[in-house]
Amino acid sequence: MVYFLYGEDTYSIQDKIAEIESSFLSEGNTDLNITRVVGGNLTLKGYLNIISAVSFWGSRGLIIIKNLLKENKDKELQKYLEEAFSRVPEALTVVFFESEPPDKKSSLFKKIKIEKTTIYFPLLMGSALDNWIKKQAAKFEVGISLPAIRKLELFVGGDLWRLENEVAKLSLYARSKSRSQITEEDISCLVVADNNPNIFDLTDSLAGKDLKRALITITRFSMKGEDESYLFNMIIGHIRKMLIIEDLLERQISPDRSLLHPFVIKKISSALRLFKKNELKKIYFKLQNQDAKIKSGRVTMGNALFDFVVDFCKVC
Repeated sequence: MVYFLYGEDTYSIQDKIAEIESSFLSEGNTDLNITRVVGGNLTLKGYLNIISAVSFWGSRGLIIIKNLLKENKDKELQKYLEEAFSRVPEALTVVFFESEPPDKKSSLFKKIKIEKTTIYFPLLMGSALDNWIKKQAAKFEVGISLPAIRKLELFVGGDLWRLENEVAKLSLYARSKSRSQITEEDISCLVVADNNPNIFDLTDSLAGKDLKRALITITRFSMKGEDESYLFNMIIGHIRKMLIIEDLLERQISPDRSLLHPFVIKKISSALRLFKKNELKKIYFKLQNQDAKIKSGRVTMGNALFDFVVDFCKVC
């Protein structure tokens, strides 16, 4: 069995590796049967030697290889894996995982991506993130209400590594108070908010029709001292970028053609999955409509922002 694990959610990737290791050890194997390899240092000869050495002892083996696609430069190894990625002895399990997004344009990635044991781990958002937080709290035998979950997400975002620590802290605090529920007040007292909102916070909340989160994000921008005119134009510009990337992807053209920064392309490509077809166009048209009202003096810049968010979240 050969796995390939990749994506932006590195927490869940490590969780999956731990699950594979646990299953492997439960079958009577030991840590001595597990081999861990840095993919950047691997050659074809080295890879085949590891496979042969583990197989030689006639027992089951688990091989975990980190960042082969991201860091490896051995052309022979890459060519071999393109042709024989899933061909390993039956007694072996090989796990390739990437701690950073790999080059999706490489021929090796394209070959591996179609394998049935290739698993993509996107960042958790929306109800998936809500449920993850609930499960984390349940591990400590406490509950957490949806308003408390949303407050925690607002303070921390979607960083599962930090959320794991925060939920553990909140759970232990609730139990120390002989309570079975984490409250919004607990989060206000114990969690330090990440007061660094960005444009993706706003577009994610629009995609989820989360009116409260969208309004809070705009308020947080204002509290940072952002000029309302700058913010409004920033939103319009960002939606325009999203429409450009969406168009390129629909036409199966590399989003690199947009000439945007790779980080922005990555974030936008991930965010696009949250929107329904033509939904971004609706947002853009509504913003243009508000812009016309501002220029004609029918509405102030501040009111235009809030009106737009309320209109979109409640009507679309």
